[in-house]
This record gives sequence, structure tokens and C-alpha cells, in this order.
Amino acid sequence: MDIAALGISSTSAVYRVISSSGLKSEGTFAMIRTGFQSFFDPPHIAQASLSTMESPGEYHLHIYYFLFDHGKKAHIINPLPIKNFQAMDTLRRTKTDKRDMGILTSIPCIGRMTTAHFFSEVTDISLFATYPRLIVFMGTDPGIYESGNTSKALKILKKGDAVLRKYGYLMADSYIKHNFVFNIYYYHKKRNAGFSHRKAMVAAMNKLMRTVHALLTKGEEYSAV
Repeated sequence: MDIAALGISSTSAVYRVISSSGLKSEGTFAMIRTGFQSFFDPPHIAQASLSTMESPGEYHLHIYYFLFDHGKKAHIINPLPIKNFQAMDTLRRTKTDKRDMGILTSIPCIGRMTTAHFFSEVTDISLFATYPRLIVFMGTDPGIYESGNTSKALKILKKGDAVLRKYGYLMADSYIKHNFVFNIYYYHKKRNAGFSHRKAMVAAMNKLMRTVHALLTKGEEYSAV
């Protein structure tokens, strides 16, 4: 399997394409659309099975969406100096350790399987300085800009991580079904205000992600008190 690994700054990116046999190519490109295209054009890059990227901040989002729009999935990894790209598996195991997986499963009715899928997409919560950045990554970001009871503010673009969005939905659905307070005072409050089920679920997903982000950032388990 070929992997295209990127290191990203505000104006440029460096990349290496590696396979089981070693380094295949390397280079740089500008962080603009023409630069993205020049990076993506060579067949050995376009055919790479996976792209990984490290970025100090949000600079990775534009190239992430570019790859997503071209049918390529990318993983975002901790922006640490990485001398050997094969260390990515070790890094992922570190970021999905029992302490993190225990924080999420402390939320009622969020199980180990869903937690594992969540961390397969969100490898390091520190990459998201605020919860809106996590929501942008999930692809439900317009939902955080609610204005009173105006439901059209919850239209989403679906340009984020589709897998994370799927499991974010499952997490919120389970939480609604088993948490009376969240069900009555958040989900049904939205429904009674005229929101469709789908739009109320978007709001619920974003609300839950706010809680998830806070717990993981603080290293605290969930408490209903």
C-alpha cells in the first residue's frame, strides 16, 4: 500500500510517497488550489491508498477537503517531528489508549466499538483547539450558528469526515434515547420549535461533540451531576 505523507504550513507543504519497499518520491507544493492539483496529478500520488498529514493549526483543512472532493480519504496526525512514517500505527495506539477510550465510554450508552471508530478518525483531540473546529472536521459546522429557532441555519454542507459524521450521529442517537434530560430539554425542545428530526439531530450531534471535546481536552470522565 502506498501512503502519501504531508507536512503542512500556512503557505507550502512537503510530501513523501512511501510503500512497503521504501521511499518512492518526495517534493513540495504551494498551499493554493493550483499547488494542490500539481501535487495530485502524478499517477503514483493519485493512486495512493491513503494520505496522512500533520499541521500546526487549521492549515490542513483546504488540502483535506481537496482530497476528499477527489475521492481520497486522509488522516490527520499529531504535528510532531516524525522521522519514520511507519511510526504512525504506534502514534495511533497511543492516542486511543484506555484513558481516552474510558472518557468516551463514561458517557451513557456510548460503547467501545463506537469509541474505537471515533478515535480512528479523531486521532488526537489536541489538533482541535476549540470544539467548533471538531465540528468543522465532522462536516456539520453550520449547525453551531443557530439563531433563535431558525431551522435553516442548520443546513450542513457534508464536506467533512463522513465516517466521523456517521458515528457522531450514532452517538447522539443513543444519547437521546437513554438520557432523559438531553432528550426532553434539548432534542425535543428543538422538535417543538419546528425543527425536523434531521435538523434536530444535527443540533444534537454538535451539542454532544461540544461535551466530548471538553471531556477529552480536560481528561475528565462524564458526570451527570
